[in-house]
Amino acid sequence: MLVTGRSEEAVLQRLMEYGLKVNLDKCQFMQDSLEFCAHVTDKHGLHTTDEKVKTLQDAPTPQNVTQLRSYLGLLNYYNRFLPNLAHMLYPLHRLLESKCLWHWTVECETAFSKSKELVHSSRLLVHYNLEKPLHLMDWGLFCLIPWLMEQTGQWLLPPDHSQKNYSQIKRRWQSYGQ
Repeated sequence: MLVTGRSEEAVLQRLMEYGLKVNLDKCQFMQDSLEFCAHVTDKHGLHTTDEKVKTLQDAPTPQNVTQLRSYLGLLNYYNRFLPNLAHMLYPLHRLLESKCLWHWTVECETAFSKSKELVHSSRLLVHYNLEKPLHLMDWGLFCLIPWLMEQTGQWLLPPDHSQKNYSQIKRRWQSYGQ
């Protein structure tokens, strides 16, 4: 059980309030940081762990689909730290398509190198600050379709059944927004 609070007393009071019991011998209180599930949390925010980042940095260039899936799976574990990851990795994801033959191109090498640079530079997510203003925007598919219809002045046909996921649909309509 991971619990945060302003003081040890406040945490214990809250546990008692809800009728929860803990073994104090197994508890650690007032820790500066906590490593859990390959993430480190502290007063500054959520961090990636050095061990996982080093593993990604030292990963060799994939030689087949299995190795590529392994690398992308580990990289995707930290996707919230990596802005525009799916767009950057598009050449690598194309290699995973069933109709595609394995052919490691310059685009693939560039995407692979950039992903390593990005995971090294993006290491922290800060805690939400209640004192700062919050601006929410919804750019989901259901907002995108009316915008595209307004911009092009025509009705868009719904995606056919061969396009099984959102990223394929998004790529199809991406040219309208540029």
